Amino acid sequence: LFSTLHTLRSEQHKNVVERVGQQLKVLYGPLLACLTASKSSYDAMLRQSTALITTVSSRCNSQDSRIGHCEFREAVRRDPHGPQAVAYRAWVKEVLMPLSAKAAALVIERADLLEGMAIEPLLLQLVAHVSAYKIILKQWEEGALHEHSIIPYPDEIHQWASMEFTRLKRRQAKLLGLARGPLSGGLMRLFAKL
Repeated sequence: LFSTLHTLRSEQHKNVVERVGQQLKVLYGPLLACLTASKSSYDAMLRQSTALITTVSSRCNSQDSRIGHCEFREAVRRDPHGPQAVAYRAWVKEVLMPLSAKAAALVIERADLLEGMAIEPLLLQLVAHVSAYKIILKQWEEGALHEHSIIPYPDEIHQWASMEFTRLKRRQAKLLGLARGPLSGGLMRLFAKL
C-alpha cells in the first residue's frame, strides 16, 4: 500500500513538474519574450520620433507614464502624412504587429497551458487588438492612412506576463527542490542535480 501511494505521489509530482516546464517553455517564456521585445520596440520608436514632435497637444493626459506617448499618438492622428505617422506605420507593419501577432497566436494556440479557470482579460484584449489591426493594415495599404484601431493595446500586459512568468519560475524551483525554504537544504539541491 505504501509503495503504491508513493508511486502515485511520485507520478503526480512528475506530471506537475512537466506541466510547469511546458508552461514556461511553450507559452509564458515565448509570450514574455514577444511582449518585452514589443514594449522595447515601441519605446525605441517613441524615442526616435520624439525629435520629430514640435508641439504638444493640449489633449494629452498627464497620467500617461510613457515619455512622449500621448504627444506622438496625437501627432500621428493630426497629420496622417506627417513624419510621425509615416514612422508609426512602418514600425507597426514591420516590428510591432509581427511581435503582437506572435504573442496573440501563442495565447490562441496554447490556451491549454494558461493558469486558472478563465483567460486573463488582458490576453483577450491583445487578441482582439491584433485582429483589429489586421484590418487597419489593409486599410493603410488601400490609402486610408487616418484609420486606427478603437481596441487599444493592453499596456499592462507586459507587467502581467512578467509576474506570471516569475511566479511559475518560483513554483518550478520549489517543485525541483531549488527554492529557499525549510525543506530546501543542500540535500534537496543535491538530489535535483542528480
